[in-house]
Amino acid sequence: MDSFNEFSQLNIKKDTPNLEALIVKDLVAIEALHKQVVEKMMKEDISALPNLGKLEGIYDAQFNFLGLSGLKERYGDKWPIISETLKEYLNKEGGKRLRPLLLLNGFRTFSRGAEPDEKIFGAAVGLELLHETALFLDDIIDNSTLRRGAPSLWKKIDDVPELNSFNADKVTADAGSLCFASARYLMVDVAPEKNKSEVSRIFWQAVNDMKQGQDDDDKLARGGEWPPLEHVLEQFYLKTSSYSMRLPLLSALHASGATIDDNILKGIEDFSRGFGLSFQLHDDLLIIRTSAETGKDNDIDAFNGTKIPVAILARQLGSEQEKKFIDKVWGKPDELNPENLSKLKEIFKTTGALQKISEMIKLEIQKAEPGLDIMRKSGFDVSSLRHLLNIGLPWMDDLTKRVDIGS
Repeated sequence: MDSFNEFSQLNIKKDTPNLEALIVKDLVAIEALHKQVVEKMMKEDISALPNLGKLEGIYDAQFNFLGLSGLKERYGDKWPIISETLKEYLNKEGGKRLRPLLLLNGFRTFSRGAEPDEKIFGAAVGLELLHETALFLDDIIDNSTLRRGAPSLWKKIDDVPELNSFNADKVTADAGSLCFASARYLMVDVAPEKNKSEVSRIFWQAVNDMKQGQDDDDKLARGGEWPPLEHVLEQFYLKTSSYSMRLPLLSALHASGATIDDNILKGIEDFSRGFGLSFQLHDDLLIIRTSAETGKDNDIDAFNGTKIPVAILARQLGSEQEKKFIDKVWGKPDELNPENLSKLKEIFKTTGALQKISEMIKLEIQKAEPGLDIMRKSGFDVSSLRHLLNIGLPWMDDLTKRVDIGS
């Protein structure tokens, strides 16, 4: 039995009830503070710097974020409707809040048991707002109409009759800029001066990773070539894992005041990459389910031509005829009628591509385990992070077995 499983068996099982109670307590606090921050975001201006439009590629380099007062001026008497629509969207139930939970429990880990204060909880909510920004822009780019079982924000705005004179994508991007400014304020601007420069560096690294991954994703979708699987996995890491896993843990580490060395940074990197890629790969499994089951547009990647791992593997593992069929329909909306969509999903099954994705998910989880073991050997109690790894993967029931953390 390896040291990871030994530690898991000795600690997670006996402490699980306490850890679950702590997570419930955290979620209640996160939701309450999130609502307060959203309310404040609609009333108080935050610094307009930096230029979000340029970073995210929604506008050209000349776009400048207007701030709350600028948005009120731009939209005039329609701003209250936009504001209420945005608040309603942000405050609706949904989402696992895994990112803020990672930050809070990462802080407990690296501070050796200290409880997060108001600023740490604020940073956790800021991280969730950064995630919301990414989802807004992702849904615009993908033309996705569904998010968490309800209309995506741009679609919700598009459906408001009083806002028909505005471009819903542009309104949504402005809303994203507002959320981003609050995220940056909560995660960077209010950080202690002694480590603000480093906190700012890791924040902007994550944002630029996100942009690089998104740009690469868009470029591949528009192109006719199919990239190597390794290329897409790296794209996944940049686009999602960097801000979803590495950023919360690095933010927690710097806030904790713990001594930082290359070893603990490697532990965070290994854990973030494995855990993050397992999440992204799981999205490939959802393509065989209905949107009603998952609450999102499952077929959107096929319509947009996004080069996802399951399609890459099906082309590699399938017959020449199956490969030609994928090339014929992938990224071509006119070809993706219900019959062809059904045939496409059947190919993913019969070629073994879906099974391969399941195996890859397990492998990435196994790669995440040594990262936590590095942290443990550095003297940190990582039981709460191990618990999050397990409960954060409820979809593991889709695989042949759930992630094994104790046998």
